Amino acid sequence: MQAGEIERYQTIEEIAQLFGVVQAMGHRLAEETHGASYDEVRALNELLHQARMKIEAIQAEYSAFPSRRIQGGSARPIAGFLRK
Repeated sequence: MQAGEIERYQTIEEIAQLFGVVQAMGHRLAEETHGASYDEVRALNELLHQARMKIEAIQAEYSAFPSRRIQGGSARPIAGFLRK
């Protein structure tokens, strides 16, 4: 796998992780929201779900090619960034 491919793979993985966190935050916001604002939060969560599904499709497509697989996962995990 070439350096550019590794960067793309890592970026896809980071986006997937980030959207997992964003989607969880959207669900939490929905639980905390009542009244007229709830419809807007629900619409936001539907968009986040669609985006997450698209990201998973990109992951599946990218991972389908054996030459695009790397060992050991992402070299740049965003977990530390998300904790800040």
